[in-house]
Amino acid sequence: MKTQTIEKKHFQMSYFEDWAKDKSPLLATAGLSIAINADFILEFIITLKKQERLEGYIPLPPHKEWLGFCRKHRKVRQGVMSAFKSLDEETAGWVTFFETFLSEFKVPNIQKSIDLFKNMSTEEQYEVFNNVKELYQGIQEYIVADVMNEDLKLDAEEKKRRKKNFTTPEVLFFLKVWAPCAVLYGEYPPKLLWKARHGDDNAFEKLLRLDKNVIHDPKLSELFHQASVDKKRERFDRITKAMRAKPQMKTEGRRIKFYLAGLISNMSIGLKQKLTTVDIHELFDAIAKGKGIDHVDPDLIVTPETFEKAVQRARKLWNVIPLPDKK
Repeated sequence: MKTQTIEKKHFQMSYFEDWAKDKSPLLATAGLSIAINADFILEFIITLKKQERLEGYIPLPPHKEWLGFCRKHRKVRQGVMSAFKSLDEETAGWVTFFETFLSEFKVPNIQKSIDLFKNMSTEEQYEVFNNVKELYQGIQEYIVADVMNEDLKLDAEEKKRRKKNFTTPEVLFFLKVWAPCAVLYGEYPPKLLWKARHGDDNAFEKLLRLDKNVIHDPKLSELFHQASVDKKRERFDRITKAMRAKPQMKTEGRRIKFYLAGLISNMSIGLKQKLTTVDIHELFDAIAKGKGIDHVDPDLIVTPETFEKAVQRARKLWNVIPLPDKK
């Protein structure tokens, strides 16, 4: 995969490399990709909360097809992955890494790789190790370059091509519903929809704040219909208020980094390479130093106990990610 060279004035990789030297390349790369994007993720969440239309004013598919994506998560994921792979060679390589990373959460895959490696000769193991190390170093450099470098200048034809690839029904659903649902609520749409259909008013309200189209779901439409004639107006008033409201979530740098630290912790457990909260804090500090901000991350100047408790709480929000031995 083609990589980009990182200029020292933009980001000092040495701080991250020191942190990563005793970590597996996969875990180190995943941690970097999450932590270094904290500011971008914060901006993204603020945009989601405001319900600004990232995709522009593009017509949506019929509501039946739209709501069907709640149950077709694989189709949504494939649509999003295909859109990103279409950008350029570097991004396609990064997406491939991401897909590989997700597959590693499956215990049989991990064990199969271990068994295969053990059966290799010493020379073959050494060659594989160096190839993997080189691959992940390239990905790490690309991640940093993507965050630190200025936006690419695209010609009109390329902008048109990218817009077409990123305005498919699957991508639109991901941007408007799937990603916000996971980021803001820590749950996926199918789970919230199931809860709402079974009388959970909190879930119904969350969905409505996020996507007004869910009112077209037959079961939810019936619940709304019955609430409109109920003597107790509480449910009806709550539903109508949610129809006009936006998602609720506090957005600040420290809170977002707590959430991301919980995600990194969760993934390290999934890979059976659990990072301590000290490890995770040091990762954010390494990135702050690499950016030339400070010797510690200014958003995470808290006591070790506070950070540990925050990570433990945040980790629960990311249980939407399947861990090995969990069904």
